[in-house]
Order: sequence, then C-alpha cells, then structure tokens
Amino acid sequence: MISLRSSASLAALLLASAACGDSGTDGSGGSAAETSSSSSSSGDTTSVGGSGQGGSTSDGGGGAAAAPSIDEVNPPIAKVTTSISVLGAAFGAEQGASEVRVGGVLTAATSWSDTEIELDVPYELIPGDYDVVVTTAGGSSNAGALEVVLPRTVYVNEESNPNRVSAFALDADGTLTQIPGSPFPTNGDPAGFGGDSSAIVADRGSRRLFASNNGGIAVFDVHGATGALTHVAGSPFTVCTSRVFGLAVTADGSVVYGACYDSQEIVAMAVDEAGALTHVEGSPFLVGSDIDTPSLLHGDTVLSVNDESSQLFTFTLDAAGALTAASGSPVPTPNNYTSIGSPDGTRVYVPGSELAVFDVGTDGVAAHITGSPFTLADVGSIHPLAFRPDGAILVGGDSSSLHVFAIDGDGAPTAIDGSPFAIPSGYGSGSSWFSRDGSLLAVLHEGVDAISVFAMAPDGTPTEAPGSPFPRGQATAASALLILE
Repeated sequence: MISLRSSASLAALLLASAACGDSGTDGSGGSAAETSSSSSSSGDTTSVGGSGQGGSTSDGGGGAAAAPSIDEVNPPIAKVTTSISVLGAAFGAEQGASEVRVGGVLTAATSWSDTEIELDVPYELIPGDYDVVVTTAGGSSNAGALEVVLPRTVYVNEESNPNRVSAFALDADGTLTQIPGSPFPTNGDPAGFGGDSSAIVADRGSRRLFASNNGGIAVFDVHGATGALTHVAGSPFTVCTSRVFGLAVTADGSVVYGACYDSQEIVAMAVDEAGALTHVEGSPFLVGSDIDTPSLLHGDTVLSVNDESSQLFTFTLDAAGALTAASGSPVPTPNNYTSIGSPDGTRVYVPGSELAVFDVGTDGVAAHITGSPFTLADVGSIHPLAFRPDGAILVGGDSSSLHVFAIDGDGAPTAIDGSPFAIPSGYGSGSSWFSRDGSLLAVLHEGVDAISVFAMAPDGTPTEAPGSPFPRGQATAASALLILE
C-alpha cells in the first residue's frame, strides 16, 4: 500500500484540482473529502465514540457494539471523483458519528446503511493502492482494497506550429474519443523529430506529463478524472538551445532527462513539488553527437541514449541525477535513429534493418547478447519500438507493416506466427504504446492524420479495433504518443 505524499505534494495536487474546477461538491467533479492528520493509507484512525448517535450495531443485550467488517469494495479499481460502494456488515443503519477513510483521507459518504456505504473517491489520491477503513463505535474494520487509476488516455505530441498535445479517451474496446479542451498548447515550437517514441513521457505518481519541443520541455498536471492538461507554473521550461528529441523520467518523477539533438548534450532537470524544472549540478552534459531517445535502466541508476551515427552511449547516474560516462561508452551499433530499454531495465534494443540487443550492467557497460544483431525475416527497417509491460512482447513498425516479436529469457527476439501484420497502405507506423495490462496497442501514423488501435492477444497477435484507424484531427505530422492510465 502507498500513503499520500508529503503535505507539500498534497497541497500542489489540491491547487491543481482547484484550477480545474474540482473543489468541494459543487457538481464540477470534485470530491467531498477532508484530509486527515494521518498520512497513512493503511487506515490508521481513532475509533469514533457516539453512543446513542447511530452508526453502530450492538449485540442486542446492551453490550458493546459489533465491530464493522468489509467484504469488498466495488468496483475495486476506480478513478478519482467516481462513486464506489463499500459492502460489508455492522456499519450501522445510519452514519451518525461513524466515518470512512480512503488512504487515511476522511471521506464524506453519499449514502450509508448497515451493509453498504457509497462514497466518491477523493480527488487528491494519486494513482496507487489504498486501504478503505470504516470506523464506528464498535471499532475499526478490516481494510478493503481500492486501486486508484487515471482515466485511460492517449496523448500525442503533435508537430503543429505552435506545438500542441492532443488527448484521446481510450475505451476498453479500443475506441478513441478526443477529450474536451484537446489539443493543449505546449506554448513552444515543434522540434521536428517525427516519430520519436520518447518525445512525450509521464509520471503517474505525480499525475504529471512532460512533452519536448524546440529547446524546451512543457510540464503539465493531468486532471485525475478527465485527463485534461494544465501547465504548471513557468511551463514550458527552456532547457537547452537545441531541439529536444527525446525524454525519460525517473520512476519517482524527481528528474527528467532530455536529449538535445543539435547541441549534442543531455540535460538532467530536477522536478520540484510544483513541477518546475531546474538543472541538476553539472547539467547539461556534453555527449558530442546528435542524440535522441534516452532510456533509464537498473532502477534509474543507468541511462542510455543512441545517436544517429550508429552509436549507443551509456552513463551511470548519481543520487542527484548527474551523469558519468560508463567504461567503453559509446559502443557501435549496426543501426541508428532510436532505441528502447527493456521493462526490467537490463537491456537496450536498437532497431533498424537489424535488431541489436545489448545487455547493460549496473556499471553501465553495454555488450551484445548472444546472436545480436539479429537479422529478422521480412523486415525492411523498423524503428520506434514498444514493449508490452511484462517484457515478453516487442512491437516495431515500418512503412507498411507491424512487426511483433516474442522475447525469450535471454532477451533474444523471434517473430511470432503471422508477423509482419499489414497496416493500411500509405499509413506507415511510428511511435506505439501498450496499455498497462497489455491488452491494447496504440500506433501513431506519423505522416498522416491517424492513430490505429489494436486488441493484443496473449501471444502478441494484433486485431484492429472497430473504427480504427481514428483521425487525430490534425493536418500536421506527429512525433510521439503514450498511453497514461
């Protein structure tokens, strides 16, 4: 279970909520919740007294009230501000002085009975797992389980001038619907990269999205209920004098890295509680080559980045996020343009006419795995890659096909039966991204006004969703997409 972040972080989220019209219970989507003095999501609460005030059941003989118990939380996965039911026993016929807390946040019930309590998920809860606890005069209940998620949304870094981010709600069947307010301006000029799979990244824990452009990084707060974007104060932030061709953000959202293509350097930007960016000591770090697509490895202690001269650079990272070149870096690759780290953070894949796969140690030293580079049948040249979150399936695209590979325990790729899979003529395949459960794949067609969505079978076989490809509503090309949920 996770707890609410620091009070400063909570304050920032509440301010973001207020900016989006989510305060109070005025019908604008906010939650009716009080923040308790406890910061624990385990439901540490003080038993509520109130004999004769309702909210409890007794043993029928005038003895102590029975302790409440929770059987389930329905649904067990929900967005903030949506209604959930807590089902169980001995809650009391009326609430009286009893209370319910979600992740330690005192939450107003919208209805209360002895066996069911209804409430809205507090807006301030960031994505994660939380305990739901009911407290009556009889004591505190066992903990019910609730996972808070973001609305499943596809974000696209457009190549429009001025630069913008489009946003689409992604339904379970793969349908895309543009959300109100989209596209959202980055207030910068486009970088002109085209199809780079890391020009837009996000941190779920802080509900924050980062989009690169020409010389800067736009930082947005993501609305927890709608997916709409709002600039943090000071955004976009100028980080270098070059087009920023790719981004990577640490798992805790504290540092974002940018590959400055023309100035041939990597910037390491500390992210404060409000989302503002400042250079870490020593940033920018000169690489001396045209670079793009950084990846974080080994629990954010190693960073890799490729250039467009067939080289892979690797660095170790200190606690503040500063870079030190790894021994032997850079190493030659048979390909260029882009790369991707494996979900377990131990390997880097560099696509092209062949697929090079490198083991990368905790010291940043990179070496080809056995068999690398792999010459793959029916592959002309693939570039932007996407891993299924479990790391077992890798997808890449070319001008007319979607290529799907099974990844074995040693990291070696093998084309699955039926691969490559045809995509609409003239569309081409660019940046792609899997949903968190691996059931859906969104594919950006960088040169045309379209996004394809595929339902993905367990073996990696794609089936295009009804209505796909979906128009983006933009006449210009696009550089990258991601799915945030």
